[in-house]
Amino acid sequence: MESTDRESEELESARAEAATEPVEPDAAEPEDSNEALVEAAVPARPRTVPRFGVFIGVGVIMGLVLALVLFFVLPTDGSSSSLTGLVYLAVLVTPFTALLGGLAAVLFERRSLRK
Repeated sequence: MESTDRESEELESARAEAATEPVEPDAAEPEDSNEALVEAAVPARPRTVPRFGVFIGVGVIMGLVLALVLFFVLPTDGSSSSLTGLVYLAVLVTPFTALLGGLAAVLFERRSLRK
């Protein structure tokens, strides 16, 4: 146990010494590297692309809301439990609304490419 404590103390002292030592800049790196970067830089316009995951996620949420609205609006015959009907509606509606969200993202991307 003492050897482990001694090793950990030596390791901590080595880390403390390394942290206090100043780091010298590399001699191979030029000090005026910003000038070289400015000369090599090519002006470009940033491309704004919609985040597809966000659009698809909003489509899923809208599908769940639509399934909930349809659940309360559509008549039931009472042969199965209410929760089962809601789950079936959610499973049937949500993929289509997620697909519509992805389609909206693709349309927004194409519109941004035209400009």
